[in-house]
Amino acid sequence: MRNCRGLQSLPPDVAPGSPKQHALSNLAQTRYERALMLQRFNQLDEAQRLARQVLRAHPGHGPTLQLLAALACLQGQPKQGLQLIEAARAAEPGNAAAHTNRARILADLGEPAQALAALDRALALRPA
Repeated sequence: MRNCRGLQSLPPDVAPGSPKQHALSNLAQTRYERALMLQRFNQLDEAQRLARQVLRAHPGHGPTLQLLAALACLQGQPKQGLQLIEAARAAEPGNAAAHTNRARILADLGEPAQALAALDRALALRPA
């Protein structure tokens, strides 16, 4: 298992601070951006702690759920990552990155048919 290293913790078309990003309070936004930075520096426990604080303040926040899914996978918990990415998909069914991340997790879990179906859905949402 590759521990889902290819997961996108932030949808590529939504950069921190961009107008497209889902509204968070200033404190939650700061915590979210710090959690992303900590993930990049492999400080996964602290990143997870901050992301969970954001999620408590903003339940169902899709990008935070995706970040937590990536963190779970990086910590060797792909089944938990799958649960979190499913919650992210439920929060934002039209988010192609969530479907792509789901495909990566399913591939790591040895579910190639489901992974390909998730990629097909991601492509349908974001055609070339």
